[in-house]
Amino acid sequence: MSGETKNVLNHSICLLVTLSQKEVKTRRRQDDDYNGLDGFVIATNAELDDLFEELKKKTFEKSKTFSIVKNTHQVIE
Repeated sequence: MSGETKNVLNHSICLLVTLSQKEVKTRRRQDDDYNGLDGFVIATNAELDDLFEELKKKTFEKSKTFSIVKNTHQVIE
């Protein structure tokens, strides 16, 4: 889903926040593309607090509403 979000909202940032320190450490060591994820945050330590502080500094705007699935084809019976 994060890849699709970034395709539509190209200024978006997609992070995975988790309680698993082991999972975050493993994923950070691997140099894989995680389908649009920009990073991993451990929710049980100061990383989450740091994320909140960074988010407070940013300016957010509400995106416009649009149909993700739009069918322009007519079905003729």
